[in-house]
Amino acid sequence: MEPVPGKLHDWKGDIGIEFPGGRKDSSRWDMQFLYVPHTDKPLPLDPLAPEWNKIPSIRMNNWFIQKSSGVKPVDGGYPGDLDAGFQIAWDKNNLYLRIECKDDKFILTGPARRRKSINGSDPMLYMNDGCVELYLDTGANGRSNTFKGFDQDDYRYDFYAGSAAATDGQGTVYRLREVYHQLAGGIIMATKDEAAKGVKCQFHRDGNNYSYVIILPQWYIEPLKLEKGWRAGFGLYIHDNDDPARDWPGKGLSLATEPGAHCDRRPDLWPVMVLE
Repeated sequence: MEPVPGKLHDWKGDIGIEFPGGRKDSSRWDMQFLYVPHTDKPLPLDPLAPEWNKIPSIRMNNWFIQKSSGVKPVDGGYPGDLDAGFQIAWDKNNLYLRIECKDDKFILTGPARRRKSINGSDPMLYMNDGCVELYLDTGANGRSNTFKGFDQDDYRYDFYAGSAAATDGQGTVYRLREVYHQLAGGIIMATKDEAAKGVKCQFHRDGNNYSYVIILPQWYIEPLKLEKGWRAGFGLYIHDNDDPARDWPGKGLSLATEPGAHCDRRPDLWPVMVLE
């Protein structure tokens, strides 16, 4: 298939294998993939920089609505609820990502509303409207795993605005899940605190419009290699909360390949990105 950046490609079909001795096996394959363009010059951290205009955008339109027993689902997915797209590129040093959102009701949460987990180790950015979850399956093996869930070569990074008054400023970064340390430097693998400082995030807001630029250096996505032809699972989820009184968002836009599915703990549903 001809590589076309800025598009989610679909591949569906039956795969059949015949083994020596006559035994046959078959399965149904249903996946999406995207080509990530190479950039000759580093892309800026500024979400409004014109250099980003050269990178094609992919729209997100898969809605996840939380369904819990005894709890009425929130209203979501209607026209104008949340429109979002992303741009992604790479060079030998960094993976570059820009996310642009237009929300009909954007609630920028201040520090007083930002929670931490019981042991204080998790800032729980995902409790906030506009939080972005980024997933990387560095070996692109999520679909071939025999179980549904994270394995030892998967990352999850969460991103949010740095302050309640943010219009432009440094965003908050938290590595919620990391690969097995022996795959990423062993005992010298970056800690969560080091990753929070080394991965760059810039947040911009103009009313109900907001955007992020995220720059992930090679060191913080090991063993993924920034080289032509490398494949990795790539997932995104953007939280949406329309009610200031609600403690957590009950809906969001998902890049999962299954309609209505979340990306969390489902590397088998992340599209595969191919570095071009």
